Amino acid sequence: MKRFICAFVALITAALLFAPCISSSGDVFALNSSVGDYESASGFLNYVTEGIVSGENKLDISSYGLEKDTFLSYMEALYNYEPLTFLVSRVFSYTHYKSQVTAVTFKPEFETGQISEVLDFYSDAIGECLKGIHGDWSVEAKLLYVFEYICNNFVYDFDTLIDDVYNFLKEKKGVCQAYSLFAAGVLNRLGIENDTVVSLALNHIWNRVKVNGSWYNIDFTWGAEDVPGNSLHAHFLRSEYDGEQETDFTKVHTGDEYDWTSTLYSDDNAASDTYKTANACWYDTDTSFVFCNGYWYYLAEIKNNKIAFRRTSDFYIYETITSITDYFMTEYGTHWNGYYGGIKALGTNVIFTTAKHVVLYDTVSGEFDTLYTYDGDEVNCIYGMADRGDSVDLYIRNYPPTGSSSDAEHRVETISFAIPEEYLVSKELKAFAESIEYYYDEKTGERFLFGIAEGSFPGTLMAAIGGEARTCKDGIFSKSAVLTTGSIFRMGEFEYRINIPGDTDCNGKADADDAGYLLTAMLYPDYFTVYYEQDYDKNGTFDIDDSIYLKWSVEDPEGYPVDIK
Repeated sequence: MKRFICAFVALITAALLFAPCISSSGDVFALNSSVGDYESASGFLNYVTEGIVSGENKLDISSYGLEKDTFLSYMEALYNYEPLTFLVSRVFSYTHYKSQVTAVTFKPEFETGQISEVLDFYSDAIGECLKGIHGDWSVEAKLLYVFEYICNNFVYDFDTLIDDVYNFLKEKKGVCQAYSLFAAGVLNRLGIENDTVVSLALNHIWNRVKVNGSWYNIDFTWGAEDVPGNSLHAHFLRSEYDGEQETDFTKVHTGDEYDWTSTLYSDDNAASDTYKTANACWYDTDTSFVFCNGYWYYLAEIKNNKIAFRRTSDFYIYETITSITDYFMTEYGTHWNGYYGGIKALGTNVIFTTAKHVVLYDTVSGEFDTLYTYDGDEVNCIYGMADRGDSVDLYIRNYPPTGSSSDAEHRVETISFAIPEEYLVSKELKAFAESIEYYYDEKTGERFLFGIAEGSFPGTLMAAIGGEARTCKDGIFSKSAVLTTGSIFRMGEFEYRINIPGDTDCNGKADADDAGYLLTAMLYPDYFTVYYEQDYDKNGTFDIDDSIYLKWSVEDPEGYPVDIK
């Protein structure tokens, strides 16, 4: 369903010395023209934003010498592009002397003492969006990851028309202005040049990004399909014109006339259709892409209503892992065209849905397992999947979502399905854990796992780790048989101090044993402490994947280098 409602129109009422700008929900802030050269406005926009963040309600802007029309153009750009305007109301006033505006006054939405907490909430939300991004990814890969995250974690707000970033993040829903503003904040954090575009005919706003010197459109709002787990990539990295021809993006984004207006720039239209012309993989699917163990995995519809489960590393060359024939049915026993499944990554596993099943693919072993089968009414199918971390919500429907019906209209039930515990880590990780040995101190009668007394962790952990008990003399373990030749020792009354970066098990050196310790610490964080957090695989976050990366590094140090900092 296309969303045409954005929330914000400024009705400007001029007075001789004082003029209020009044807002109402339901429309885009009317942008008459872009600010032109962004450099000419950046000083003003940065100054006003800094004032808003610092809690200053009235700002002296006399030094900028702005005529009223220029001032209002800059303010329009501020509200249409700057996410932090959620700190103030959409009602502002200004004073002017003769033809120049001298001050602008805002109405704060939060008490001064709340601003720091609110900004932390906003910053953390951006960090959560970006935490899965790898530093060595291409710009296109980073943009796709952000596109999938926003499309899959937020829904369109048909009821309350939330248009600001703060409430968008709190309620996980909003209109197009909220989508585009949050996206602008994320793109700014990534350091990707970006802009917003306003269409008055459509009453709509979306984003533009600059990649390799060319501008491209991204519409996060229309990309967020009504089906959870689906992303409409027809709105991702699209141009306005391919030569002299309008693209399909242009056709659906044009109202009565071509009226798009850039917020910050007056030229450099998005005229390149590089990715469509080169047949980028994302044009083959409306299901999401997920990154797992070095590849992007996705589901693509192919001939005869079959679905291809594929992976790609560069978005142009793909490998079909398997084909799926699991049709979506109608009440008349015929097949629906299209695919409505969801997909998610969990550790080194990829989980996806078909019409009747939840399937797991182990990217390390290459094996498939069916985790769940829907055995309800034959006409009902799994028409969407929402990611809930270690569980998923399966949306059971008797009719596929269409442009004229929302997801909830034909939803029969929502099934919350917990991923079985044994699948939360890959089979290789589990086998690795089971290979770790524990030790028995003949002198004290205590067992140890990497120098930690048995009483420090639950008995279930001992069963999970397995291995044969080893003996040692005088409480000192002379040699570790886990992976390589590191020594494990005790210090004082089990008081451990980290002196060497990467030495997660405190054995006095950074070695292969640290991979095992790191794994157990990740699996049982309440019982094991990681004294030094190192992003070994350099994917931008410290997580369980770092333990398996350390293991691979021991086996193939050149292929999996570890840079201990």
